[in-house]
Amino acid sequence: MKRLIDIIRHAINQFLRIYYTKRLLKLNKKKVFNENEITFKNYQIGQKRERLLNKVDTGDLNKEETIKKQKEIEKKIENELVESKNIIKQKNIEIEQKISKIKSKRDILQSSLIKKMDIDLNRLKEKNQSLESVIRDAKLENKKDDNVQSIDLLAEKENELVHNIKKIDIIESRKKVEQNSNIHLSLSHLTMNFGGLKAVDDLSFNVKKGEIFGLIGPNGAGKTTVFNCITQFYKPNEGNIYYNDNNNETNSLLDFKVHDIINLGIVRTFQNVELVWELSVLDNLLVGAHSLYSSGFFTQLLHLPKIRYEEKVLKTRALEVLKKLDILVYKDALPYGLPYGVLKKIEFARTLMTKPNLIILDEPAAGLNDAETKDLAQTILSLRDEFNLTIFLVEHDMGLVMEVCDTICAISFGKKIAIGSPSEIQKDPKVQEAYLGGE
Repeated sequence: MKRLIDIIRHAINQFLRIYYTKRLLKLNKKKVFNENEITFKNYQIGQKRERLLNKVDTGDLNKEETIKKQKEIEKKIENELVESKNIIKQKNIEIEQKISKIKSKRDILQSSLIKKMDIDLNRLKEKNQSLESVIRDAKLENKKDDNVQSIDLLAEKENELVHNIKKIDIIESRKKVEQNSNIHLSLSHLTMNFGGLKAVDDLSFNVKKGEIFGLIGPNGAGKTTVFNCITQFYKPNEGNIYYNDNNNETNSLLDFKVHDIINLGIVRTFQNVELVWELSVLDNLLVGAHSLYSSGFFTQLLHLPKIRYEEKVLKTRALEVLKKLDILVYKDALPYGLPYGVLKKIEFARTLMTKPNLIILDEPAAGLNDAETKDLAQTILSLRDEFNLTIFLVEHDMGLVMEVCDTICAISFGKKIAIGSPSEIQKDPKVQEAYLGGE
């Protein structure tokens, strides 16, 4: 009965933690929109200043009167800007207060989870000790008598022991991520099967905040499957994926659906360019910002003032991103016929619309020539530094990988074969064998 009560209590705890996390994510979305709103207000008031100054009729005024009139306009505009910023600042203060309250509730649940993890760890370790004892006895019996039943029992107990060891390691990985906010993403014993095929086989590694992490391997090694598991397009058969979000809260990505992942601050690109070809470049970026809209279905259906205002705010953000990537000139063009390198940059720009923390790039250099690849490398490095991003990329172009990556993990047939710095990976004999073949 006590065990049943514990299970029910844990289920309620789990539900509430996810509920509070989603509320925090919604509040963070509002903060991101407010930041974009400040940029929009600067732009809007800048335009107004220009219009008013151009309207000053210098024909009937002498130089002193003109300067006085201009100063009056400047002061009026400055007051408007300060007032707008104060309103947005007040909104952010209210959001921060709500975040603080929700975080305190979530922290209580989190401490309860950590206690449960400690209890589970001790229980599994005790169980493993008794299993090891049973296995030893079964091995001694097998030496005396080749009994099929005892051999089957031994195999069953050994499998159970291995399974428990993995469970212990997954729980300890979670605790490690909880205690180390420098870890942004952690894969623990990730396994993904498609029928009898193991696309990802017991894969574990950590991605640190602010680093460019490369995942390499031959074709069919399981690299894109790893990305699909992180974004929850696939639900893995075994293991777990932990992520430290904007609030430095540790979450298991397995608790979230595909459409929730973007709200955690994770975005991705695809191997093939996935743009809406019938929309302009600017509108393609607005599609990438869909999660920031707070307007409901009927507001959007009737195109009411709220949605029009939100579009204006996010358009300002889109123009800012296009300018940073040096593709502002293409804002009104359709993607049809644009150079492939520009299309890749548009995809990259779309990922920046929600101000993410972690960007997943799936073969960003595929189809690019040498000059475009070199330009892409510089873009990746500059955006990482400017936007304080963590970048996780899969790439076959080893020149690009070795130039931009801080850490590289090499996999083959879904298994990790090496992890380390670019120079360590280049010298690793297992990596060389996976790419060049062995004798």
